[in-house]
Amino acid sequence: RGMNLFRLKGGGLLSPWLLLAALRDRVEVRQFQVVQQALDRYLVKFVEAQPIQPDKQELIRADFSKIIGPEIQVAFERVAEIPRTRGGKFMTTLSELAPGN
Repeated sequence: RGMNLFRLKGGGLLSPWLLLAALRDRVEVRQFQVVQQALDRYLVKFVEAQPIQPDKQELIRADFSKIIGPEIQVAFERVAEIPRTRGGKFMTTLSELAPGN
């Protein structure tokens, strides 16, 4: 599995393994991808028959906030599938930030 490092507001880098652990323990989420859309904005794409219930979303947000900091946004998007890269890799994490941003 491929992995991108996430950038923090202070300029540091975050290995997303801790974020992934917060999701792996959730029985309601089997396949997922965490996308960093901005320094303070994350999207959890997931493949499931049902949406993640609001109380479970809040628990995941709280876990992310403990790791990254309190001033982040975490959105959830149910998708039919999470596409693989051209090389066939499944990217568990993806940063959409341009280099140097």
